[in-house]
Amino acid sequence: MKKMITVIVFLGLTGQAFAVNKCVNSAGSVSYQVAPCDANAKQSELEIKKKNDGTTETVITNDDNKIAKTDLVSLQEAVILQTKTSGGMVVFTLQPKWKNDNSSKVEINYKIQFLDYSNVEIGVDNRYKEMDANSISTTSQILATFDNKPADKFDYKKVSKATITYHVDKDKSEKRLANVGIEKK
Repeated sequence: MKKMITVIVFLGLTGQAFAVNKCVNSAGSVSYQVAPCDANAKQSELEIKKKNDGTTETVITNDDNKIAKTDLVSLQEAVILQTKTSGGMVVFTLQPKWKNDNSSKVEINYKIQFLDYSNVEIGVDNRYKEMDANSISTTSQILATFDNKPADKFDYKKVSKATITYHVDKDKSEKRLANVGIEKK
């Protein structure tokens, strides 16, 4: 506790960031120190930053237990709008509601499979999205535009639904939202 007070006093004087090591020994006792942890202790590096408003923020910079997890991200709902422009282009736009309950920023990697009424895949679109920690995002994203020329391999007229499969960062476990509706406008 004495060392943590020292760190906070230091931050008050300098207004800068300061790194400290969190050490957990084999008995589960936790200590905070500037020096590296003993060889038999698990070490996590913490960066303590003083914000402009005078508060402090602690960021774990190298703790494997804090790697973002897919099960803490959810695609709560989604719809894909299919619209036709005055110039004849067809545009697919994803309108999602993502939720990130991770304590860190994440990069969501997701794949959208466009399906026909028989669940046959017509096309695939791979994307990624960055999300801040503990946040909700409803930002729409244009997925694809088509002018339906013979060179187009994607027959947008057959699309009836989609499936979205996703995972975050280095966690390769996947989640899936099936039967995402296509609303034609």
